Amino acid sequence: MEKLKLIDKYIKKVTLWITGALFIVVGLSIFLQILFRYVLSIGLNWVDEFSRYGLVWIIFLGGASAINVIEQTCITFIKNKIPHKALKWIILVFRIAIIIFLIVLIITGFQFARLGKMSKTLALWGLSQYWAFLAIPVGSVFMTISYIIKTILDFFMFEETNHKQEAVQI
Repeated sequence: MEKLKLIDKYIKKVTLWITGALFIVVGLSIFLQILFRYVLSIGLNWVDEFSRYGLVWIIFLGGASAINVIEQTCITFIKNKIPHKALKWIILVFRIAIIIFLIVLIITGFQFARLGKMSKTLALWGLSQYWAFLAIPVGSVFMTISYIIKTILDFFMFEETNHKQEAVQI
């Protein structure tokens, strides 16, 4: 279990750092576009396309590091009304459905990225759109690994967590 937690920790750390770096680069490129266009009257035609594809990468890589935060925002009113044993299985079914969706997204994303090899970007120095579309399967792989680890850890530690919460409430 500790190895799984360590793997999850590193995935979150790596994706967060890459997402942060991309966010800074996209922000700086947009700032340069504004500066060049309105101060120097020179438009940087690559910035629009770069920022669009950069934001796609940010969304998919950021998804892996945001899984725990997303899971913590739930409707506790409904969750508290469901018996603990039933809640365990409901959560498991939902997570398996999400994992299946992410696996389909990985497969479809690689097919979509492969199609991107046939076309070039207009403004990004003629790069293949493969690299832009690769954000979908790569981000989905990280999200899938994180979700599988979270599901395994939570499913086997569900009883311990509930007993601790009940002890605190008493």
